[in-house]
Amino acid sequence: MTQHIQINTVIIPSMETQQEAFRFIEKLRQYAEPEFFVSEEGPFPHITLYAPEYPESQMSEIQNHLRQFAQESKGVYLPFSHIEVVQDGGVFFVYKETPEIDKMRFAIVEKLNGLRGGHVRQKYYNTERFNNEQKNDIEKFGYPFSFYKFPHITLCKFKNIEEAQAVIDALGELPCPPSLFVNILGLYEMGTFGRCIKLVDKYTL
Repeated sequence: MTQHIQINTVIIPSMETQQEAFRFIEKLRQYAEPEFFVSEEGPFPHITLYAPEYPESQMSEIQNHLRQFAQESKGVYLPFSHIEVVQDGGVFFVYKETPEIDKMRFAIVEKLNGLRGGHVRQKYYNTERFNNEQKNDIEKFGYPFSFYKFPHITLCKFKNIEEAQAVIDALGELPCPPSLFVNILGLYEMGTFGRCIKLVDKYTL
């Protein structure tokens, strides 16, 4: 039986952005302890580009394709937009969707999508709860790709949106990180809640 593994191709944020994120998380933790948060030890800060499940046997091909992509590509700027609290209690740094980042994302998907061999993650077998666009994405890309389209760094997750919003409100002043220069991609093994838990490889554009 073919073994599959969920692998995330990501943007690795600059050290400046990572340090900004870690400082902000420490301030949030003064008011409530998150269920998880990103750190230097992991789970690691990232911006997801494409995160399906692949056959484990395709790992070397995935790495070869990303290595080739990095050699052919240049870095791009990603402007910061806002801090967002989402329904499950997550807190994000959200960045503006730009034509350059969309071009990068879909070039990577074009290179890697075929390597999953049409495999869909088991949690998406039942598509009743998804809209038509998401159902189409599950069939084409292996998961509801459009749902994850906006570029963001997940900083932490509180137990629910009410707790997360209360912490943000209590903090008051929020950081405004600088634009992010995207020039390093990473390949990570994934854990629960979309966490990147183990670096497989990284690539400089």
